[in-house]
Amino acid sequence: MDIYSPTLRFGAMFRSIRWRLVASYVLLTALSVALVGVVTLSLVGRYVEQGERAALQATAEAIAVQAEPLLNPLRLRELRELAQTAAFLGNEEVRIFDARRNLLVMATPNSITDTYVWLSAPVALTVNGETMGAFLLSLPALQPFVSGVLPTGDIRTTAMPPETVVTVVRRIEEAWGTRLVFEVGTLGELGRSLANVVPSSPATEAARVVMVPVGSPERPLGYVELRRTGDVGTEALPATRRALLLAGGAAAVLAALVGLLVVRGLTAPLAGLAAAAGRMGQGDLTARAPVAGGAELEQLARQFNHMAAELEASFGHLAQERDTLRRFIADASHELRTPITALKNFIELLQGPAAHDAAAREEFLRESQAQIERLEWITANLLDLSRVEAGLIEPDRRPTPVADLLESAVAPFRPRAQEQAIALETIPPAGPLVIALDRPRLELALGNLIDNALRATPPGGRITVMARADGAEVHFVVEDTGHGVAPEDQPHIFERFYRGANGGTGLGLAIVRSIAQAHNGRAWLDATGPTGSRFVMAIPRG
Repeated sequence: MDIYSPTLRFGAMFRSIRWRLVASYVLLTALSVALVGVVTLSLVGRYVEQGERAALQATAEAIAVQAEPLLNPLRLRELRELAQTAAFLGNEEVRIFDARRNLLVMATPNSITDTYVWLSAPVALTVNGETMGAFLLSLPALQPFVSGVLPTGDIRTTAMPPETVVTVVRRIEEAWGTRLVFEVGTLGELGRSLANVVPSSPATEAARVVMVPVGSPERPLGYVELRRTGDVGTEALPATRRALLLAGGAAAVLAALVGLLVVRGLTAPLAGLAAAAGRMGQGDLTARAPVAGGAELEQLARQFNHMAAELEASFGHLAQERDTLRRFIADASHELRTPITALKNFIELLQGPAAHDAAAREEFLRESQAQIERLEWITANLLDLSRVEAGLIEPDRRPTPVADLLESAVAPFRPRAQEQAIALETIPPAGPLVIALDRPRLELALGNLIDNALRATPPGGRITVMARADGAEVHFVVEDTGHGVAPEDQPHIFERFYRGANGGTGLGLAIVRSIAQAHNGRAWLDATGPTGSRFVMAIPRG
């Protein structure tokens, strides 16, 4: 497996988004450079071709003007010299035809006429009766120089001594112009070099050809044809192609570097997102992705973080419900154990020693009835509290007059207050006040506060139940003149089954707080002391 791991890693690397993006950058750059190169080469080639054809056309027309008097009457020798001179000066192959397109003369720039000789003899040379110190000859007349004499013919020659200084001038045509090479020596020294100069073979490469008529285009005396091979454009295009290839390679490398930088900025947020997802998969619900990388990636990170927050909250609610269920089971088992044990003992006594004691049976039955009522109250309130805390019960909000709510909540406790010689009064809000709330549950919450106040207030005391508007809330207040709440109990009195020094089931205030929270409100102990306590429950008006 270790043998193939580099290959596998290499394949995995190029399956990643990062390297795919970098490869796309490089490929796009290479294609762009290739397209630009093809268009550039095509335009350059076309431009060079048009320029060369225009130059050939102009040169051919100029030669045609000079050839017109040499064709009528025909002067072949002068016509040949014209062709050779034009071929030498223009570096093109020159062909001159008659009116029937029969070839009369032809001169090529790459022939032996590209080599010329400059003579400097120790004695004066006589040509056609004229004495000359030096004489310029072209190569067609050069072969006799090997034997040391000038060519014969119309020119009267004289023998040249071997010490005659000969300067051989060779013209070499290159892509960027004409290069001249000079070779100096005596006639004897250069004889072998001159003898070895032979005409070059005709070019086989593609040529540009232009033909123009001599004289009137309707009735031409002949035609001049120019043919050019080895043009500058043909030589320059390969160099341009190499330059474009080099530029394309450099652009591809630059694109790869820029792509790595850009892709790094794109993939870093994705890596952070993947890391956060991995941490969440391992149970860390507090993991969050970094918000960076541009609008789209930032939006993705925000959505991920929102999802993570919602997931964390959902797990928190599930944990809270789980803890609530556990507390309910523990509290129910704890609270139900006492009355169940008492009922069991009463039944055993009634079946045993108290079976024939009427007074004992009466007392045990009365106590059993009290324990059953206690079981019923604990069960009903404990289940109701668990439902409210778990969010399983939604308040049935309806418009309710606050004054009527106070009166209906206090009415069941008036007989008990009279028995205990406690003054129980209500103070309705100033003016009509109506809010949307779940009336039965608010009556239950106020009833629990009033019940606690009755148990805490001695005979001759006073309990006041009132309501008042306070901004966006309505405050329901139950105030008594009882013994108050001990300082050590105050932080815990709203916890379920917390009895403290005053006893009780420990469910009443927990139910008050849960009902207030179900209405998006709150409940708290506003004041307490040796002269009484004041509990407040705030319910939003909206």
